[in-house]
Amino acid sequence: MKVIPTEIKSEVKLHKFISMKDIIFLCIVLTVTSNFSSLVHPNLEIFYLVYCIIWSFILIIPAGKSNPKRKIYELIIILISKSRTVFKPIQYLNKKEEYIDEEIA
Repeated sequence: MKVIPTEIKSEVKLHKFISMKDIIFLCIVLTVTSNFSSLVHPNLEIFYLVYCIIWSFILIIPAGKSNPKRKIYELIIILISKSRTVFKPIQYLNKKEEYIDEEIA
């Protein structure tokens, strides 16, 4: 008897909500943060690093009860990349498929 897997896409979990994808995200954020730390005043570099680390950990927590499978940074990416165009239905006048645009009428 063969065992058929129920999930094809499964995440590698390191802790309850931290996966390998989140670790890669943290590494990218910390790399970018360390690259930009030279632009911050030397007296504020430690605060800048702590601030960026705190925000990076906030971004990898689950989004909440409404969408528990998504992380906050994923929702921000979806929000930014979402299409802003509005689609309107076409109203047909008769069977000849003549249409009237809502903006003209």
